[in-house]
Order: sequence, then C-alpha cells, then structure tokens
Amino acid sequence: MNIQTEYVVPYNSLISKSVCQIPNGLPVIRLLLTTLALIVLATLIGCGSSSSSDNTQPLNDDGDTRNLKVSFTVPERLTLLGTGLTATVTAGGTEQPMEEIETGFEATLALPMEQQLQVYIGVRRAEDGLLLAAADSTTWLGGQGAALTVPEQRFDYGYDQDGDGVDNIVEIERGTSPTSISLDFDADGLPDDIDGDDDNDGIADDADAFPFNGQEFEDTDADGVGNNADTDDDDDGVLDDHDAFPTDASETRDSDGDGTGDNLDTDADGNGIEDDQEDSDGDGVPDMIDLFPDNHYESADTDGDGIGDNEDPDDNNNGIEDYREGSQIIIPYVDDASIVIDGIWFTEYSNNNYYDEWAKAVDTDSFGYGLHLGNLQIDNTGLDNNYRYNDAYFEMMHDGDYLYVKITVGNEELENWFNDSTDVWEDDSVELYIDVGYDQLDSYGDDDYQRIFRFRDSAEDPTLDGYYSAGGLETDHVTSYRHENSAVSVYQQLYEIRVKLSSIGLEPGDTFGLEVASNDDDDGGMRDTKWGWWAPSDQDVAWFRPRAFGKAKLQPTD
Repeated sequence: MNIQTEYVVPYNSLISKSVCQIPNGLPVIRLLLTTLALIVLATLIGCGSSSSSDNTQPLNDDGDTRNLKVSFTVPERLTLLGTGLTATVTAGGTEQPMEEIETGFEATLALPMEQQLQVYIGVRRAEDGLLLAAADSTTWLGGQGAALTVPEQRFDYGYDQDGDGVDNIVEIERGTSPTSISLDFDADGLPDDIDGDDDNDGIADDADAFPFNGQEFEDTDADGVGNNADTDDDDDGVLDDHDAFPTDASETRDSDGDGTGDNLDTDADGNGIEDDQEDSDGDGVPDMIDLFPDNHYESADTDGDGIGDNEDPDDNNNGIEDYREGSQIIIPYVDDASIVIDGIWFTEYSNNNYYDEWAKAVDTDSFGYGLHLGNLQIDNTGLDNNYRYNDAYFEMMHDGDYLYVKITVGNEELENWFNDSTDVWEDDSVELYIDVGYDQLDSYGDDDYQRIFRFRDSAEDPTLDGYYSAGGLETDHVTSYRHENSAVSVYQQLYEIRVKLSSIGLEPGDTFGLEVASNDDDDGGMRDTKWGWWAPSDQDVAWFRPRAFGKAKLQPTD
C-alpha cells in the first residue's frame, strides 16, 4: 500500500528562518530572539540530536531520511504449517522483501524522517506466493530513526484465495486446497474432501455405498440401486417383501421361523425329521432331491422342461422318444439270401408253404419297435403336423458281402408320382445315410455317406450323393416304378437297394450309424415333405451332421 508521507521541516531550519524574518528596525527584539535560538540549539545538541556523535541512525546522503527497522517473530500458527514462508514490509510508499532470521523476519527501510508511518507486513507461502497472514502497525520516524517490532496479536489470517468462505490458512491446516473451491454437500461447515460423512446420514463415507445420498448407504447386490429403493436387495429373484432374508441371496425362506434359512437349516419345517430324510409324497425319493416332492409319480426332470420323466415322452429333449432311446437295429446275417434287386416284392405260396424273399429281414429295432419313417423333418404343405402320418418303413439284412435294404412308402397313388425336378431330392425319392464306426461327429468325415435314390430309377440321374458325403460307396437299386407305372391303381412305392459292404469298409460284427428318409412330391415342383427314421422332427440335419444318425449293427456270420 502506498502511504502518503507528510514531510516535517527540521528544527534548525525553522529557527534560522524565523530569525532572518525579524525586521531590521527592531534590533533589540532581534537580538533577544537570536539569543533564544542559540539557547534552544544548545539544548537540542545536548539532548542527542542528529548531529550528535553517538547517533545510531546516521543521516543518508541527502540528509533528510532515517532508517526504519521492522521485525517480527513468526506466529506459532504459521510455524505449525511446516511450509516455507516469505515476508514483505510496506511503509511510506515503499515495499521491500524481508530477510528471514532465526525466529522470524526483519528489514530496514530508509524513509523521510519526522513523520507518522503506517507499516504493513504480508506473510506468504514460499512455493506459490499464497497470502497466509498480514499485520499492520504505526510508528513515528524521527531524527533518531525508529525500530518497530510487530507483535503476534497484530496478525490477521482472514484471506480466502478461492472465495469459498474458508480462509487459506484454515484450508492448509485441514488438508484442503486453498486455491480451489471446497464443496460441502451437507452444509455442515466441513468441506467434502475432509468431511468423514458427506451426506450427514450417520454412516462414515468409507462404509457408505452412497456417500452423497442421505437416503441410502447400502447396496447389498451391487446393482447400483440402494437397498431402500431396491425391491430385491440380494438379487435372488424374490422380492424383499416376500423374502425372509432380503439381504442374503442364499436364503429366502424360514419355514419353521427359527431364524435359520431353510437352505442352511437341517430341519427346515421343524418337524423333528432331518430334511435329507423328508419324503412328502412317499415315493421313496427324499424331498431334497425330488423335483416333484408332492407328486408320488414323479421325482426327476432330466431335460428341465417342467414335465416329470415318467410323463415326458422325451426325457432328455433330444428329439428321440424315450422308448427308442438306446435302441439299435441288429441286422441279421442270412447266408442264403436270395434277394433279387428287381423292384418286385416276390412272395409265393406253394405246397402249403409261404415264401417271402424279405421274410428274414429285420423290421424292428432292439426294443421291438417298427422301423417306421415317422419323424417329419421338412413340411412344405402348411398342414398341421400334429395330425400328419407317414406310411413308410424299411427292412434290412446282410449276407456278409452286401447289405440289403427294402423301403416301402405306402399311400402313394400313381397320380401323385412326380419326377419333374432337376434335383433328385425334390422328387419322390429315399435317402440312405451310413456312419462307418458310429463316430457320431458333428460333421462328415471320410467314412460318412449319404446317397439319394430316385423312385424313377430309369432316369438319367437315379442316384445322387449328398453334398458332404464321402466317395466310394457302391450300390445298385431298382424301384417298383419300372413295373407299376402303367398300372390302373397303385398305392405304394417299393425301393430295393443293395450296398457292397467292402466298398465302405464294413464287415459283419461292425456297429455303424444309420438313417433312412423319404421325400414325397405329390404336386410337382419342390418336395412336399421329408420323413426320417431317427433324426428328430422339424430338424433336417442328417445331411450335414452324422451325430443325428441312429445305431445299427451287422450280425456276425458265425
């Protein structure tokens, strides 16, 4: 601060000026005044004036200034900050830095003498010049100079750099920033960065999941919604209002009200019988492992579809009915097979004997169920599948060299036989699939085969191998088309197929994967339906996935 200084005329000048201005006509008075001036001057010299040889504040070059020595001891409050300090002093319009001494600071200023001075001191943080405290005092600077020691009581600390209402020194003392505004969420006078409970809800911030929400402090399931607002605190799928343990995801009920959840309680209903021995429906299966504890007829649900295994026709939901699951076809060995691949099912009754060339072929699986093509895998008719039925089945046998397959498709009148598609599988045809070794892979290998046989076997392309089929399969076949297409009334189709076992490496005693299917085209264009033996309904997957085949075994020759 610039201080306006009033300059004072020295006493000797004043006396000299006064004597010289006495009129010459008054010599007596002039003589008296001269004598008085000399007396006053002698008195001043005797009292230690600036001309005295022991003066501690000698005149400066101009003879009109004296030294003002200002000092102060650093207040204890500033010392406890533990930071470097600087200080400046301002007086008589002059500001200069102060020198640090052991316990404080001091400075000497050369100022015009004979004036009352206002002295200001500022103390700042050395690292950034932040004003921490200031003091002011007054002193008279006379001909002898002056020394001013500013007491601690004169220091003021009310300086707020960031304007947040908290003094700089206070922010440093409590560890907040004096140069950035300190927020106070709960308006309790403690800035958030040092307030241990920002929302003033009684829960310390380090234990409060919502430190700035006075209505929430806990989030048991860590879903970002506080327990007070969350209707399912433990996220176990049971609303808190219906959950005996709303903050314990491992428990929801306490049947006997003993304070221990049913999952942990060894006697949840408190009836004196251990839970692992409870059998509510008396079916012999303890309730703990009985998925239907109140149904005497059910206890398991293998595929988890909510239907007990006893009632469910497909327990593992793989598309294969339980009555067929695990079955296989045992293909009989017939050493005197006299099958003629001619498309004619030859039967004869002679001498009270009935002869059927396919009589020794197997037409059931190992569980005794017929080899029926009953799984509707493709349907382009738009009819209700629940009421569809396919009158088609197959029979098989082998003689050690060949596998013989007869496929009969019933309910096929002559007028429904169409052979007008470029693609074999879009016409009336059958398909034979073989997985040598029964590997059940998800994709075809070099020993997996698919071959399609057209009903019109005299066409240029009566057979076709599937897109992924391995090569080398040797077959021959004849259908009833060549014999019956001129008949007046024909109600079935007959396919006779012979497979050379050695062409694919099959031998008597071998187990292999098998699927048989039929395609039906009743109105030209693309096929109307495709029916299969083993692959599940609504899943036309056998042409790319051997795992969808059933199981068959060639009976050994001995």
